Amino acid sequence: MTNAEVASLLKKRRLELNLKLEDVGNALGVHKSTISRWESGDVNSIKSGHLYLLAKVLYLPVETLLGFDTDKKIESAETILLRKKIESEVEKIHDKDVLEQVLRIVKTFIKE
Repeated sequence: MTNAEVASLLKKRRLELNLKLEDVGNALGVHKSTISRWESGDVNSIKSGHLYLLAKVLYLPVETLLGFDTDKKIESAETILLRKKIESEVEKIHDKDVLEQVLRIVKTFIKE
């Protein structure tokens, strides 16, 4: 994978996850213009600390961001957004019995 392909992947993935430049920048502790430069390919290398955080925020393997072609499965943005929505809703449940019931239902639909 070339630098240009990685840069394109960063932007594509950020948009798929409905994240703004500011969202990613805040998560990494950098300005949104830095993220924009990474996405445009203006920067040839990203500091390793930022790289690992970026991989976490974008749900991508670090190897992919390093430009390696790997067989690691990249979780679809749709699945990530659905999981995040479910987690958000489950956090609102304070009744233990209801929570256990919801978890049983979710497990029947999600088989990994």
